[in-house]
Amino acid sequence: DDTFLGVRLSVNLFNLDNKLAKLSDLETYRSLSFDYDKQYKLLKNQLKLCDLITKTNKRELQNLQQQLSTTEDLVYKQEKEYDINQTSLYEMLNTRFDLFKIEKAITDIKVSEAKNKIKQLQLYGGVLLFFIDGE
Repeated sequence: DDTFLGVRLSVNLFNLDNKLAKLSDLETYRSLSFDYDKQYKLLKNQLKLCDLITKTNKRELQNLQQQLSTTEDLVYKQEKEYDINQTSLYEMLNTRFDLFKIEKAITDIKVSEAKNKIKQLQLYGGVLLFFIDGE
């Protein structure tokens, strides 16, 4: 008898394409995750820096305002002393110059704080875009 019976069975035990695709997807996820973490930490640190600058500016402004008050009193007293020839014109002008320097420093701090607030708003906008666009 020449009859013959056979079974052909094809089993794909190892699919290299699927394995490589999964590995590629995993590496893409890791890369994006790293980029997002990096961007998040950068934005977070920049916002912390802005907060620290704001706190420093407030302290500096308080100190300068106290100095301004003291120097204004000193200028007033020196003007009275100058009227009765107790203080020289040079001393009075030096004190007035100090007063102008303090006023300039106060103005500089206020400008610095305004720039800092603008930067904070830009960073908050960046945070919103980060979560909306994912970039």
